[in-house]
Amino acid sequence: MIRSAVVAAAVAGALAGPLRAQEPSWSRDRGPTEPRLALFHSTQAANLPTAETLAGGELLFEISHRFGPAISEAEDALFGLDGPVFLRLGLAYALTDRAMVGVQRSNLQDNYDVSLKLRVAEVRGALPLMLGVMGGFAYNGELPASTERETQFYGQAIVNTMLGDRLGLGVVPWVLRDPDLEAPEAETAVGVGVYGQWYMSDQASLLFEWNATDGYSDFTHDAGTLALELETGGHFFKLMVTNSVRPNPSQFLAGADVAFEPGEWRLGFNITRVLVF
Repeated sequence: MIRSAVVAAAVAGALAGPLRAQEPSWSRDRGPTEPRLALFHSTQAANLPTAETLAGGELLFEISHRFGPAISEAEDALFGLDGPVFLRLGLAYALTDRAMVGVQRSNLQDNYDVSLKLRVAEVRGALPLMLGVMGGFAYNGELPASTERETQFYGQAIVNTMLGDRLGLGVVPWVLRDPDLEAPEAETAVGVGVYGQWYMSDQASLLFEWNATDGYSDFTHDAGTLALELETGGHFFKLMVTNSVRPNPSQFLAGADVAFEPGEWRLGFNITRVLVF
């Protein structure tokens, strides 16, 4: 009996070493996963895109208004709020953490826009960079009967950076095919947009945006915007003054019909909501 117990103990001891060697190790082979770079809080400034994208599977709903009358028409149009109003409705879906597809509709010329945005690269460091591209196709359903062209195409390169912890900057060179659908011949417009956003807190920021263009037809002025952005619970509220009432990209990029002067400023707002399923 004692001999059997000794033999069993010896066998168990011999097997214990190899068995312990095969036990899984739950320690990390790598360090903690680094969170992805985030410079701007929102996927767009006022009208121009940032390089930010949603997390894969998330949905973004947008409703935007641009009021037609100027704020200076205080008595006749209640500081511009009496309208008419140019409305934009949009939905964007994140295919992955780096790709978003969007569909937007503007009631100005019944403009339907389909877009794709890609987050291309990030560079961390004292001066972080985020690079993206965005392209789109627009169809216009309400045009004069004499207009033979109804579609437009555009492309945008997006460069974002952050100075310190609070000032985000963006540059967006762009190209737009057929900025003026009523012109005798199709043209190609090029320009560049810039914006800066000062984050006063996690919930409030000030935004400036400027879109420089050569101007086409009646839209011979650069489009400028000053905005206050409020962020809460997945919502972004952007309250703005601007000289551009054209909400969709193929409309806004072509330029504004009045100068960016206080007497010509219009009220506007963007409201976006991130939906997670």
